[in-house]
Amino acid sequence: MTLAATAEQLAAGRPVLIGSDEDAMIFVATPAGAVGADALGRLHELGRGIVVLALAAAIADRLALVAVGLSGPRRIDLPFTAPIDASAGLDGGWSLADRARTMRLAADPTTNPSDLTSPGHVHPARIGDGGTGGGAPAAALELARLAELA
Repeated sequence: MTLAATAEQLAAGRPVLIGSDEDAMIFVATPAGAVGADALGRLHELGRGIVVLALAAAIADRLALVAVGLSGPRRIDLPFTAPIDASAGLDGGWSLADRARTMRLAADPTTNPSDLTSPGHVHPARIGDGGTGGGAPAAALELARLAELA
């Protein structure tokens, strides 16, 4: 599939697979601004693990997300921030619907830091700041940019 076709798939809200020779695993990407509970459930099934909200460094800065240091061996080397939740409109934060709402809120360019709380149930990673979180996560954000998504 071409880069343009992949960006079109992402723009249409369909998950796309992203990987590179440098990454030890393949990533499944979908636009956060349109993710709902069903789509998030499919991501959990496809990925068989944690769902990470990849955010461009500028967005993480605007939302005042605090980096967290992880120690010990890790299967994935991503620059995580403290987990977040929407500060309003959730029913505990654990449900797929609550996590999807938090992801949509974080992707919304009008969201302010006060619209989010920490700790939470969504795991953001700061991508693209000085080479951190490169490879497939950076490619996912570039695809989102090409698809004109937040």
